[in-house]
Amino acid sequence: MKRIKLFMASPDDTSEERRIYTEVVESINRSRGTLEDFYLEPVKWESYAYPETGNPQDIINRLLEDAELVIIVFWNKIGAPTKNFPSGTMEEFFVASDNFRATGKPSIKIYFRKPSVPKNKVDAEELVKLFEVKESIKNMALYKDYETQEDFRKLLHEHINGWLSKNMIKSAVVDVGIVTSRMLSDPTDSRILLKDIFEKVEEKYDGKKSKLNFGLEALDDIVGEIEERNFILVAGDTASGKTSLLLTVVKNTAIFNAVPILYFSMRSRKREIMEKLLSNASEVDVDSLKRGRLRKDDWHKITSAASMIGEAPIFIDDNTEMTLQDLTNQAEIFQKNHKMSLVIIDGLNYVSGEEGRVGYGVRLLSRHLHAPIIATLQLATPRRPAPIMSDLDPFGDIKTEADVVLFLCPRVRVNWSEKHNGKVNWDIIVAKNTGGPTATCEVDLIPNFCAFVDVM
Repeated sequence: MKRIKLFMASPDDTSEERRIYTEVVESINRSRGTLEDFYLEPVKWESYAYPETGNPQDIINRLLEDAELVIIVFWNKIGAPTKNFPSGTMEEFFVASDNFRATGKPSIKIYFRKPSVPKNKVDAEELVKLFEVKESIKNMALYKDYETQEDFRKLLHEHINGWLSKNMIKSAVVDVGIVTSRMLSDPTDSRILLKDIFEKVEEKYDGKKSKLNFGLEALDDIVGEIEERNFILVAGDTASGKTSLLLTVVKNTAIFNAVPILYFSMRSRKREIMEKLLSNASEVDVDSLKRGRLRKDDWHKITSAASMIGEAPIFIDDNTEMTLQDLTNQAEIFQKNHKMSLVIIDGLNYVSGEEGRVGYGVRLLSRHLHAPIIATLQLATPRRPAPIMSDLDPFGDIKTEADVVLFLCPRVRVNWSEKHNGKVNWDIIVAKNTGGPTATCEVDLIPNFCAFVDVM
């Protein structure tokens, strides 16, 4: 069993949060630990530091040495000062930060509870110190504000689970040979199915939005929830914005909603995809990012975006020579370890499989993983104002197997030899939408940021 050491640092006015931290970690151990073969060790200095001679803070700092995740919490004060730092908690933060720069560990999550109204001069002075600390770390790490201890419990549970989904080290022992037999599922009682349907209806009636969405209101209104689909195809000519649409989905699902995503890039290298995603999330020109020609305010944007992306459960595979069976094996490994909620295949043209049956293989994989798949396809069509369904005929059964087919194209012919600094008016044509309407969505492409946005 893999032991994973966590550490919590906080001043003494957060005793309730420290109790919640232990309860949340123990809850995750019970719900996931046994199944996934790990144990989270919730270290706190008061439980693990033992009496010995020397600087007490140095003794506590040693507890951080093997930590893989550090939780830092503040409320009304920053804590007692140490020899070199404004407080012990701040010293523990800087020790963890130094360890991260040296080894890549630990991950650091910082939380600020809404402070109480100061009752006296001492309280007011502590509040000033707290604001100074918050200001000093804003360019070094992301932090999260919360109001109640119950809010903290929910945040901590969500964030630790999300971090686990991305960082589980457990080895997967999976047979990667060709599958020769199938596991048949058990029939489901109609009452269970009806219960599930009513729960979904109630959620939508109450206005609860799915975490799996395109992030484009016009498109989401037509297509509906991604999670209820098996296979969504995004097709278009060269430079039609296919990857930009995928990155917009990644931002709105994995980064904003902590949805675990497995991204197969069949054409671009991992580094290129990450550069474009960083540009998308930070709204910093991708060409300037690649060339290092950044303005002063760009640095804060990209460091903040990098912190969010680094904590998001995103996994990128850029193996360009994959059969459909290879892709299936890889997806099964990740699903076993990380519980993927969405799989993306950027470049379905480059996936080899049974002649004319790639679409069926993708649909089968989606059903097997219990996760939707979004795949892009580059068309080789004669120039016309917009693609049509018959343009998919050369690609076997993809047209018939896809639940949704989206075609991307500019409203006006774009000369990409010229630099485009603003928005370009674009069409997303919903050409097939099983069980739903077909329509054309007008959106804006921001090529500098590799992003699509709603028309304002």
